[in-house]
Amino acid sequence: MQQASTGISVEKIKVADKISNMRDLLENPPRKWNNRRKRNYLEWAEQVADGLRDVNKKLEDAFDELVSAGKGKFGGRQL
Repeated sequence: MQQASTGISVEKIKVADKISNMRDLLENPPRKWNNRRKRNYLEWAEQVADGLRDVNKKLEDAFDELVSAGKGKFGGRQL
């Protein structure tokens, strides 16, 4: 696991970035994105996050909750 100069792992930063992106998608999605495009983004983000498991349980749980909310809002298979 790589460490940034602050001691925070790069993987934690990536998960936090995905959380921020998910919040944006839920609260202020791009106007031109239809629900299919939003679902595709959710699926892609899940694949990225799957490679970052076992980094930080709280961050992973927050991410999973946002993905579930997105699937509820935009359609798709629930976690």
